[in-house]
Amino acid sequence: MGLGKKTDYRIADGLKEALRIGAVNAVNLTGRLDGYFANAAIKILLPPPILKVEKALRIAGFGRKLDELVLGMNHAAEAAAPFARDIFADAIRQITISDAQKLLKKRTGRAGTAPTGE
Repeated sequence: MGLGKKTDYRIADGLKEALRIGAVNAVNLTGRLDGYFANAAIKILLPPPILKVEKALRIAGFGRKLDELVLGMNHAAEAAAPFARDIFADAIRQITISDAQKLLKKRTGRAGTAPTGE
């Protein structure tokens, strides 16, 4: 950043506020019934070892149990999501100006510029 100490603080504060809003929105989205389960982008699926034998397990009559397992894992994540709110808040509060500079440089290639595509 390097635009002056006051400006650096304002930029860091803006980044922290954006991260805080994003974290709150993520917790609100995921920390409710079907917040994970109904969202294909984040739905927790069967673990790979079980996926390898899923077809056989379903043929053997365990389809309902597999479905219950997926639903249970997702509902557990939904129940846990609100507990992440404080963890995110604490981490965001601890971001320093140096941290903010690094985050912005990593995101754009150079602080204050558009990504270069490199």
